[in-house]
Amino acid sequence: MFKLVIVGTVCALSAMVSGKSHPVNSRIVSEIKAKAQGWEAHEPETNPLRHHTREELLNLVGTNIDFES
Repeated sequence: MFKLVIVGTVCALSAMVSGKSHPVNSRIVSEIKAKAQGWEAHEPETNPLRHHTREELLNLVGTNIDFES
């Protein structure tokens, strides 16, 4: 279970840091589904985190990244 949390967190953080799109998107869901075993990611349209901003999501995972540097 812990390994699945790490996979999901790494995928989500990589999307957030890239800054290209909202981290809850079809590409990241596809990546998680390809790697996860034993659970399935929500689709972007039904994901409970879809309404959070990138900054709010970073705060939820306990990350503080300075994007200005």
